[in-house]
Amino acid sequence: MKDAKNSENEAKKLRYQAEELLKEKGAIHVEQILNESPEKIEHLLHELSVHQIELELQNEELQSTQEELETAKQSYVDLYEYAPVGYMTLSDHGVILEANLTATAMLGVPRASLLNQYFTQFIYFDDQDRYYLMHERLVKSLDHQTCELRMLKESDGLFWAQLDGVSIGKDAFPFSRIIISDITERIRHEQEKEDMATRLSQQQRLESIGILASGVAHEINNPINGIMNYGQLILDSAKAGSDNAEFAKAIVYESVRVATIVGNLLQFSRNNNQEHSNARIKDIIDQTFSLIKTIIKHDQIDLQLDIPKDLPLIKCRSQQIQQVIMNLLTNARDALNEKYEGYHEDKIIRVACQQFKKDNRRWLRVTVEDHGTGIPEAIQEKIFELFFTSKRRDMGTGLGLSISNQIVQEHHGALSFETKEGSYTKFYLDLPIDNGWEL
Repeated sequence: MKDAKNSENEAKKLRYQAEELLKEKGAIHVEQILNESPEKIEHLLHELSVHQIELELQNEELQSTQEELETAKQSYVDLYEYAPVGYMTLSDHGVILEANLTATAMLGVPRASLLNQYFTQFIYFDDQDRYYLMHERLVKSLDHQTCELRMLKESDGLFWAQLDGVSIGKDAFPFSRIIISDITERIRHEQEKEDMATRLSQQQRLESIGILASGVAHEINNPINGIMNYGQLILDSAKAGSDNAEFAKAIVYESVRVATIVGNLLQFSRNNNQEHSNARIKDIIDQTFSLIKTIIKHDQIDLQLDIPKDLPLIKCRSQQIQQVIMNLLTNARDALNEKYEGYHEDKIIRVACQQFKKDNRRWLRVTVEDHGTGIPEAIQEKIFELFFTSKRRDMGTGLGLSISNQIVQEHHGALSFETKEGSYTKFYLDLPIDNGWEL
């Protein structure tokens, strides 16, 4: 409706202009035409018809040209607005003068909220110096400038962007044009590639450490067993309660601790090919308890077991699961000894086992609980890392939990914990009753 009214106004305007020009050139009166000969009148009518047709053709051509211009203009607008990259025009002070729809979608902000705002308010604070440096170069030079930085998106946080800019004009109204490309995926792939290279390098280092650890462990293993056996002989022949008995007991204790470290080194350095078989979790826990009960009793720790007899069999490498439980018991013992020097009514290690269901599968959970020092929040994310330990150098190697976690994962299980610093720690050893292994 509006276009029709505009066309009508344009037509009236043209009519008025034509009449004014006709007055200036001198109008031809009807009387003058009638006084002409019929041949002359016929010629004039012919000329008028030809001019009318010429005008109509010119008008059609003008309309066609105008339509083509409108189509080209709309195509340009579509290309600009919906380009795969963001376009912005900035003033020499970095104020946003124009922005296409892609730029508004990237930032998650309506166009009206972008215009007349400083471009820097949409750049992550820590990366703004990169933009300022680029802007400074743009102001000083007409050359193309580029940088990579993190930008803020209203709803989704940060994304990585590449800015390509060029300065337009150096006169009274200089400005710059900026192209914004989302490079988040590229940065992610580069990071993944870098992480993979780091993991490969770490794996190579671990293999080298494994070879070294295996050699050292084998060299130490035999002497340690000899020391342990001689210590036990001295303990058996010494008078109970004598200094020699206490010294021999200490020799045996320290030898067992070194032997455990050696065993951990061997476990770390080789692929264990022990066969898996059906086993009762109660038998595994009882066997582990028989190995550590003397030390536990010596430290005045009360070991409480809650293991139902009717638990189903699990398919596992029982020696490896025993190693995991031994490590959890040893850690609980160390935490209690650190908190309580001697006897205390709360110096207790509780070991419980129960069956539960998860993801329509049957699982067994072994819980090892102590009310010792707990695990500080600052190191909770690191305790399963290889060689990480919070203990003194003479107390731990940082292999125990790392190897235990690896063993549990190989059994298709999970090792997790719950803790409160200065209060308690609960480790959960979850094992699937049917882990898919064929006997």
